[in-house]
Amino acid sequence: MKRRISALVILCVTLVSCAGASATISEAGDSLTTTNLVRGVAVSGPTCPVERFPPDASCADRPVSAAVMVVKGSDGVEVARTSSDADGRFEFELEPGRYLLEPQAVDGLLGTAPTQEIVVGAAESMPELTVAYDTGIR
Repeated sequence: MKRRISALVILCVTLVSCAGASATISEAGDSLTTTNLVRGVAVSGPTCPVERFPPDASCADRPVSAAVMVVKGSDGVEVARTSSDADGRFEFELEPGRYLLEPQAVDGLLGTAPTQEIVVGAAESMPELTVAYDTGIR
C-alpha cells in the first residue's frame, strides 16, 4: 500500500512539474486527471486603411477585451468558456483531446473570428492561440 501511494505521489509531482500542465486527484484518491493550460490572445485588425511598407507600428493589430471564447468537445457540448482581459489575453484548462474554439461576436467588429481546432496532448505545453477579429477597415 505504501509503495502504491508513493508511486502515485511521484506521478503527481512529475505531472505537475510539466510546463503548462497540472494534475488533480479525485476525493476518492483513485483517479488522476491531467489538464493543460491553454492560453491565447484576441486581436483585431486591420487598423489602418492602407498597408505600409515598411509596416507602421501604429497600424498593428489591437487587443480585443471582453471577447467571449467558447470551447466545445468533439460531441459539440460546451466544456469551457472564458473572456479576454484588457490586453486581449485569455486562458482555460482542458484535458487531453480534440476541441473546437468558437469565438463569439464582439460589438463593433465585423462578424466573428474563425473557429479553431485545438488538440491537447497529455502533459505538454501548448502554443499560444491567436484569435483574429476583422475590423472591416479596407
